[in-house]
Amino acid sequence: MPFLGTTPTQGFVSSFPKQSFTPDGSTTVFTLTNPVANANDLEVFVGNVRQEPTAAYSAAGTTLTMTEAPASGLNFYVINKSFAQVTTSIGANSVSTDKIIANAVTGAKLASTISTNHTFSGANTFSGATTLPAATSAYQLLNSTTVSSSTNTLAFDNTIFTSNHQIYKVQFESLRGSNGVAIQVSPDNGSTYRTSGYNGNRTRWYTTDSGSNYTEQNNYYSDKLFYSSNSSGDASTWEVTILNMTSSEKTMCISYGGFGYADTYHTLGIYSGRYNTAEAHNSLRIYAEAGNMTAGKVLK
Repeated sequence: MPFLGTTPTQGFVSSFPKQSFTPDGSTTVFTLTNPVANANDLEVFVGNVRQEPTAAYSAAGTTLTMTEAPASGLNFYVINKSFAQVTTSIGANSVSTDKIIANAVTGAKLASTISTNHTFSGANTFSGATTLPAATSAYQLLNSTTVSSSTNTLAFDNTIFTSNHQIYKVQFESLRGSNGVAIQVSPDNGSTYRTSGYNGNRTRWYTTDSGSNYTEQNNYYSDKLFYSSNSSGDASTWEVTILNMTSSEKTMCISYGGFGYADTYHTLGIYSGRYNTAEAHNSLRIYAEAGNMTAGKVLK
């Protein structure tokens, strides 16, 4: 017959969970899936015959203890009356935004990798620990050195250059040397630096204060991986990329460009070179070709 009043929600099933055991004629203690308070919370059946609580069995927590071991082959099961199961089936695409409590969806419920492209708008604040990509694909500021007093050499050892990276950038900011600055590499943590075996070329464009334009191209680096000539001691600013620094391949040096030189010149240059022997390098030094560096900063 039809219901009078509100029709009950469809799709819900309530039942007392049944748990079956396999008796062997000797075991008297069994483990329950769901805990109970006492024997009266269970209906125990041995050979399909219901047993008397507290007389035929006792129960507490997840432990069921039979007074006598059920014989092997009998149908032995329990029904837990204290633990009703309620199940339902939710239709696809049926949960809307207003059914979810604000801030209820946490990072623990999101996949570690989400491949779908998303567009973010408005102010977004991110907090918590952030894991950077693997070192081979990440940029990382490893060192910053300011020249605060006259010095000929700035050395950077294997605590900075490791096999975690294959690409390093060296930036000079307003670095002053009486005859320019240069880079050499070392295979033994700075005990010795390679002073020969380099090969490369340089292209330089510069304009004088009078407006004359010049282009200069030549082979360079007979004793250094990178060289910024500056006979007048003016500040130089460069960005240099070093490849294969710690691998057994030949170390490559590419300068994206920079400026410096005498007051009468405004210069941009592109440099490339390599150390001809295939060996791993783990240190480098930046030094003044003559005299000292007196000011500036090196970022690595």
